[in-house]
Order: sequence, then C-alpha cells, then structure tokens
Amino acid sequence: HKKGAPSKQVSRINNMAKRYEYKNDRLYIIKNGVRLIVPRPEERDAIIDKNHAASAHFSTSTADRVKTMYYWPQMIRHLFQFYRNIIQFDIA
Repeated sequence: HKKGAPSKQVSRINNMAKRYEYKNDRLYIIKNGVRLIVPRPEERDAIIDKNHAASAHFSTSTADRVKTMYYWPQMIRHLFQFYRNIIQFDIA
C-alpha cells in the first residue's frame, strides 16, 4: 500500500495545474488558448463596475467584456448578483 494521493488524483491535479500561470504577482488561467486574469475576490466588484460603465458606452454586455479578460469560479453568478444589486438600488 502506497502512501499519498492515488495516481489518478495526482494526474488530474497536474493537468489542472498546467492551465494556470503565476507571473508578476498575478494568477492567470489558460482557457481555449487565451490567457485570462484570475482576479482576487476583493477586486471583482470593481472589475464588474468598471466594465459595466464602459459597456454602456460601447453597447457591449458587461458579461461579454469581463469574460474576454477575466475568469473566476462562479463568475456569471457573481455578475447576476451585481446586476440584481444595481436594479434594487435604482428602484429604491
């Protein structure tokens, strides 16, 4: 009996790690040959807000703009929550 993680699990983790890059204090993920920034959680609302303002001027959806430059887990859910908060604020 070998100690440590099963080889299948180690292989899966190694394959996932190949998709990430850390450079100049920034984490990136390679998706479909494109390098996207993985922002820190505390940066995400500001990224959405900045791209939301820019989208209004260029008729591009905020989600489309953000997805071309960034990636984080559950990003689309985060975008919907952000929009929902804007709508609630505008109504109040």
